[in-house]
Amino acid sequence: MIIRSAQKKDREKILKIASHTWEGWDYVPQLIDEWLIEGGLFIAEESGEIVGLTKTTILSRGELWLEGIRVKKELRRQGIGKKLAFFQLEEALKQRPRIIRLSTAEVNIESIKLIKNMGFRKINEFKYMELHHPEEKELLSNVLKGKNHKVLWNYIRDSVFFNESKGLLPWSWIFREITPELISSLIKEERVFISKKDGRIISLIILLPHRYEKETVEICLIEGINKKEIEKLFDFAQYYVVSNNIKKLVFFPPSLRVEKIALKAGFSFPYSFKKVLVYELVSG
Repeated sequence: MIIRSAQKKDREKILKIASHTWEGWDYVPQLIDEWLIEGGLFIAEESGEIVGLTKTTILSRGELWLEGIRVKKELRRQGIGKKLAFFQLEEALKQRPRIIRLSTAEVNIESIKLIKNMGFRKINEFKYMELHHPEEKELLSNVLKGKNHKVLWNYIRDSVFFNESKGLLPWSWIFREITPELISSLIKEERVFISKKDGRIISLIILLPHRYEKETVEICLIEGINKKEIEKLFDFAQYYVVSNNIKKLVFFPPSLRVEKIALKAGFSFPYSFKKVLVYELVSG
């Protein structure tokens, strides 16, 4: 078996493997063209046949993310995934990153064993929640788009959410470092919303379009000076998606504190699992 970088000619064979993942609900088809352009997509090939794939993404300088290990359905449990994972890690380490991270659901027992054998350690747990068909809410007059980079960064850095998430921003199963540079880019994209009182920020929410699901928006960060202000922002999130003809909200709460507020707002756990585990390997 050889493992090599994927090429455009491999596209259809990769999609065929993805069609047998999660009963056809794999996200690879939505990202395959982007992955082929940006690189970091590897395939395992045996006798000219593609039998597996995996993806490495550069999130920021020195920060790598591993995802997307897939193995042809009839060839699973034969060590192909393990070989792909160790090859991917070896290639990632050649880039001399500061940190390498990945995530998996709590039910993926075999994957967790492999992740630990590769030297990764668990650094945090999030929950996975969804809200379908949000209710139409009234627009909160004091919610504005955040603009002052320094003030917003200081607020986020000092927030309880930042501490609970271990400084990571959840986004469609990717958990990346919250940095001044990231916040600056989100401000430019008009994804940061705040409410103020007496000139002071009293709550903040970051809303991003889902990486690969259409008509879906994610609450990536939410914080307020008290429970009531956070509840108001959950209402604002529902107003935002309804006014933009979006049908679903996704949220990865890092703590029971915000999970309870999300449940009250109508969010639920759609799958048999609840926890998403985040692992990291410090390499430099």
